[in-house]
Amino acid sequence: MRIQMQSQYGRIGIETQSAQMEIDSDLPKLDIDIVEPEISIESTLPKVQISQQQAFSESGLKGILELTAETAQMSRQLLLGGIQRVSNQGDQLADITKPDPVPDIARYNSWEQFQKDYNMATMPVSGPDIEVIEGETDIQFERGRVTNNTQVSKPVIEYIPGGVEINMLQYPELKIWTTDSEVDILV
Repeated sequence: MRIQMQSQYGRIGIETQSAQMEIDSDLPKLDIDIVEPEISIESTLPKVQISQQQAFSESGLKGILELTAETAQMSRQLLLGGIQRVSNQGDQLADITKPDPVPDIARYNSWEQFQKDYNMATMPVSGPDIEVIEGETDIQFERGRVTNNTQVSKPVIEYIPGGVEINMLQYPELKIWTTDSEVDILV
């Protein structure tokens, strides 16, 4: 006896429908008002003034105005000194209580008044006069501003859900049967 089998696989049918989403939105309306900041800077530069007039004067390098003023002052002092000397010598001659002053006056006028110490300096004693005039900076600042009037619109969203359908296209099947019904029995 023979057993025979025949099978058939089951088949499933799947149909899908995709979900759909639509988003519609308007662009935002951008409205920005800007006022620029302003800055103004005014400055005066610092100055350094250096005067070497005193050092030059001490070295003998004098300007004509300074040399003339110095010569006039020296001449005035010499004149006043001469007037004082002549006046003092006249007073000595007029004083009859003292012995003869003529030899002393003669010695002084001919010799002693001309004895002087002379020094010559070629290097200045004092340095240059330095004066610093400070500069100034004036900063004026006006603040700017930004006004943002932007209008944003909400999006419109439309959603269609998808779906899945499952169908049985072919059911599974199993057939079993026998053939040749001959049986040999041996005893």
